[in-house]
Amino acid sequence: MIKSKKFIYFFSAAWAIAVAIPVGYMMGFHQPFKSTAKEKLLREKVNADNSVLHLIGAYCTCSVKVVNHLVKRSPLNSISEKVIIIGENKDLLQQLKKGGYVVEELSSEVAYKNYSINVLPQMIIYEKNNIKYSGGYSKKRSPASETDFEDVAIINNSFKNTKSEALPIFGCANGENNKKQMDPLKLKYQD
Repeated sequence: MIKSKKFIYFFSAAWAIAVAIPVGYMMGFHQPFKSTAKEKLLREKVNADNSVLHLIGAYCTCSVKVVNHLVKRSPLNSISEKVIIIGENKDLLQQLKKGGYVVEELSSEVAYKNYSINVLPQMIIYEKNNIKYSGGYSKKRSPASETDFEDVAIINNSFKNTKSEALPIFGCANGENNKKQMDPLKLKYQD
């Protein structure tokens, strides 16, 4: 009887550890990131004085939520909004174009090597050559409704010279080296 209780305790402890490791590992998939993007180099991608650049991952579920939000709200008046899809996703490309956005595709490796885009989705706001904002779209890890997105308020504040705190970027890693660091077991980013 005592041996069986020890076995049950041992088995329960081993099971708890075995479950905690992958759960903790997977929680890292949606940790907040800070942008390392070279915003000044990306300025060449937009041509208006007051511009917003949206960087979207082709197969990032967080980016898909942002795309759905952008299409629902349509491009804002009086500013230029451009979306760059990192990777290739024809469905997102068509959805954004139908929504009225100027869209460009950029390969994942070029985005990572040339512009240091290491995480998606993110938004960069330019006023002439000044970077007014670079960061995420929401304070929530997984925005559930339109009211969770703060991009319109951030854009409006930026052009009224009211500084908005850079929101964390909850999303997906970009670039093979970055993906290997974030997911060495290839649970999320498979080849």
